[in-house]
Amino acid sequence: RGAGLDVSVEETEGHPIVRGEYHDADDAAPTVLIYGHYDVQPVEPLDLWDSPPFEPEVRDGRLYARGSVDDKGQL
Repeated sequence: RGAGLDVSVEETEGHPIVRGEYHDADDAAPTVLIYGHYDVQPVEPLDLWDSPPFEPEVRDGRLYARGSVDDKGQL
């Protein structure tokens, strides 16, 4: 919402679908779809983590956090 999107949440039998749409673009502008998912691996066993899984950490200019780049598709 803070980015100017109209946001909706669609309930499902599992996790909800969260959708954001921007309606103020020029009609000639291309449509862009970004599909992201939010399933990540379990945190256990904690002793295998290099840093706490729920505390993002910047190392060597890169962000490390649980599920931070899970989609494998960059913009």
